Amino acid sequence: MRRAFAAFLFVILGAGPALADRQADLDELVSLMQFSELIEIIRHEGQEYGTTIAEDLLTEVDAENWKTTVAGIYDPNLMMQQVRQGFDAELSQTDLAPLLRYYRSDAGREVVRLEITARRAFSDPDVERAARQLLEDLSSEQADLLELVHILIKDSDLIEHNVTGTLNSNLMFFTGLYGGLNQQADTKVSEAEILADVWAQEEETRAETVSWLTAYMVMAYQPLPRDQLEAYAAFFRSPEGRDLNRAIFAGFDRMFEQISYKLGRAVAAHMSSEPL
Repeated sequence: MRRAFAAFLFVILGAGPALADRQADLDELVSLMQFSELIEIIRHEGQEYGTTIAEDLLTEVDAENWKTTVAGIYDPNLMMQQVRQGFDAELSQTDLAPLLRYYRSDAGREVVRLEITARRAFSDPDVERAARQLLEDLSSEQADLLELVHILIKDSDLIEHNVTGTLNSNLMFFTGLYGGLNQQADTKVSEAEILADVWAQEEETRAETVSWLTAYMVMAYQPLPRDQLEAYAAFFRSPEGRDLNRAIFAGFDRMFEQISYKLGRAVAAHMSSEPL
C-alpha cells in the first residue's frame, strides 16, 4: 500500500510543471480573447440594469444602498472567477495550441478587437438602434457579409445557446426573487409557476436574440475582408473551435446565472424591508 501511494504521489508531483504550463496557456488565451474587457462592459451594463430594476420594482429603495448592493454583485474579480470555472473545465481535454495559434495571429487579434469595440458600442442604445437599422438597409453588395454572419450563427448554434442562456438567467432571477419573498408571503409562488412564466418568454426572447445578434455581428465584422471572415468561420468549425465555443458559453452562462440569482435575492431583501 505504501509503495502504491508513493507511486501515485510521484505521478501527481511529476505532473506539476505540465499543469502549470497548461494553466499559463489558458491564462494567455483568456487574455488574448480580452475577457477582462468584456466583463467590464457587462459590469457597466449590469449597473445600468440595476438602476432599471430599482425604478421598476423598488419604489422606496435607498439609491446609494442599492447601488452598493449592485456593485457588489457585479464584482469584476468574482465575475472572472465564475467565468474561468466553467471555461477552464470545458477545455480540460482540448488541445490549446490551435486556439492560441489563431488568437496570437494578426487576424485573430483583429477579430477580437472588432468584437470588443462593437460590444462596447452596443452599450449605447442609440448605437444599437443604428446597427439594427443598418441591418435592414444592407445593400446587395453587403449580402455576402450577411450570409457569412448567418453561417457563423448557424455553425456555432448561437441562437439556441443565447436563448437558453437568457431563459436560464431569467429563471435564476425569479428563483432568487420568489425564494426570498416566499419566506414572508402567505401565498407562495411555486417552482412550476416560475418555470411556466419564464418559458412563456421563449418566443419573444428568440426573436430579440436573432435581431440583436445579427445586428451586432454585422457591425463587428463589416470591416473584415471576406477571406478573414471565412477563415474565422472555419476556425469555429474545427474540433478545437467547437470546444472553445462550448467553453465560452459554459463560463459566461455560469456567471450570468449566479449574478441573476443574487440580483433576485437582493430585490427580495429590499422589497421586504420597504415600508408598507
